[in-house]
Amino acid sequence: MPTQVSELALGRGLIELAAAAFLASLGLASIALFALRRRSADLTLSYGGFALLYAVRLAIGNELVQLALGGSEQFEQFWDALDSGLTYLILPLATWFSRGLLGPGWRGSLDWLHRVARVFAPVAIAGMAVPGVPFWTLRVNNMLVLGMLAAVGITLVRTNPGGVGSMRVVRAGTAVVILLGVAENLRAMGLLPWPMRIEFIGMTTFLTSLAFAVADRFLQAEGRLAAVERELATARRIQERILPERVPDLRRFRITARYVPMTEVAGDFYDFPSTGDGRAAVLVADVSGHGVPAALIASMVKIATASHRDNAADPGALLTSLSQSLDGQLGGQFVTAVCLSLDEGANEIAWSIAGHPPPLRWSAADRRLTSLDGGGILIGLMSASYATQRTAVAPGDRVIVYTDGVLEVTNAAGEFFGDDRFHQVIAEHADRPSADLADTILGEMRVWRGKAHGFDDDVTLVIVEVQ
Repeated sequence: MPTQVSELALGRGLIELAAAAFLASLGLASIALFALRRRSADLTLSYGGFALLYAVRLAIGNELVQLALGGSEQFEQFWDALDSGLTYLILPLATWFSRGLLGPGWRGSLDWLHRVARVFAPVAIAGMAVPGVPFWTLRVNNMLVLGMLAAVGITLVRTNPGGVGSMRVVRAGTAVVILLGVAENLRAMGLLPWPMRIEFIGMTTFLTSLAFAVADRFLQAEGRLAAVERELATARRIQERILPERVPDLRRFRITARYVPMTEVAGDFYDFPSTGDGRAAVLVADVSGHGVPAALIASMVKIATASHRDNAADPGALLTSLSQSLDGQLGGQFVTAVCLSLDEGANEIAWSIAGHPPPLRWSAADRRLTSLDGGGILIGLMSASYATQRTAVAPGDRVIVYTDGVLEVTNAAGEFFGDDRFHQVIAEHADRPSADLADTILGEMRVWRGKAHGFDDDVTLVIVEVQ
């Protein structure tokens, strides 16, 4: 350990400490940014680790710090070992970040160096425990550092990695670090007289230029993310408008609807097409997939339903018309659907199914839950015809129409909510008002899910109660 320092060494030591503090602040800020916005902070973690480790290494190797701490020969050996260990750890972080910023590198050089560094670093650190040769791989590390700097320089010159403005700054920082880094590593290898340790100036310049590139990349990603979020919000508003604003006001039937999309926009859809002659229909559809593509097809189903609403009195005819209109228009996706026809003047409900989970009918008289089975293939496979079926209903009866998102909610063990549990909840709460029954079903699903928000799929639930 040094016991005193010259004025020149004092000045250099203070500059080193200032650089270490500056780089540590950059590294901590980058890691904090990663923790706050992981979705778009793709480079901030690797940069933060790279900058922070280098700052710590620069600080512990500082003559002023060593003089202040003092210590025995054993303590000096420990200090040197810590410095070497940090040196080994910096290399894989540096190559990880460089690969993230510039891609695989010219002819895959950065990708290859990163794989080598991931193997070399733990081997080198483990080898430090061998008595008599604690720093046996520092020369190899120096050669790998030189190789990384060369790969970064060539990649910046031979390729166009994007982010033109920030890349110009990185090129300038790289030129400085290559010049001083090569000189320092050659000095450490005994191949070049280089009396002063000024490699940290090049690395500080380099890391500062990289911070500029990271900030530029982060802001670009945030801008794209904000644009996507705005578009999703717009799509959400549009989708909300294609859903009915209110349920039909019918004398003999009370309708309750619940709609819980998995994401901002969903592939579930429901509507109440009416012929205006005392008849109304309930249509529930589920588009395969999720997100914007499914929502676009749900909008197509809305338009097709509106153009064939004259068939609302005949569920089979309405689904047949939808199948014919959408045939070959869905881009390989499919739609399942259920249509109910509600006739104020009759004591029955008519229904038709296109590949959808069958509606459930709760009979108030015998307190029994049955499935309204029967139906045809999914809409979108081919143009198909669908039959209409009918069943008598009485006051107090309920018909529950739902999408498969109700059944496919999973708990922590990966078990489905399933038919049996769904049927049990309906039977236990069948005497409650339809709105309470719908909310109870969703509540039991959330309890089963065990999470505060969201299901595994879009969820639509429509309950028709006979007055």
